This record gives sequence, C-alpha cells and structure tokens, in this order.
Amino acid sequence: LINARLYDIALERFNIFSKQRNYKSYKRYWAIIGNIGVAYFEKGDLTRAVECYEESLRLNPKNSVAMTVLPTHLLEKLNI
Repeated sequence: LINARLYDIALERFNIFSKQRNYKSYKRYWAIIGNIGVAYFEKGDLTRAVECYEESLRLNPKNSVAMTVLPTHLLEKLNI
C-alpha cells in the first residue's frame, strides 16, 4: 500500500491492525510502524511521522530506512 501511494488505506488498515490484541508483539512490527511513518510523512503529518520512525528505530536499531529518513524528515520539520 505504501509503495502504491495508498496512504489513507494504509493508515486505515494499520488502525484496524492496532486494535488487535498483542499487535506490538508481531515479529516485524518495527517495519510496519516505519511504513506508517512514511504514510504520515506523505500526508504532511511530520510530527506523527517522526514519532513512528523513532519507535521503529527503538524496536530495531538496525532499521536502515528509518535511520535514513528520520534525519531528513526532522530537518524538514524544523524548516532547516
């Protein structure tokens, strides 16, 4: 959904997924939350995007996508 730029649908599905019990214990939750960060960024919600990237990195410090986009999006948020 993210690759197809269907951000609203991705966020809607994440909201459904997040209502399931123990959803954070899913093995690749770090990847899901990172992709949700991309959706928020593309929709212009930089605050939520950064929160998602930070959570993704906290769960998987080796997440190269979040490591790459977080600084860029933080700078954009700060208008630098």
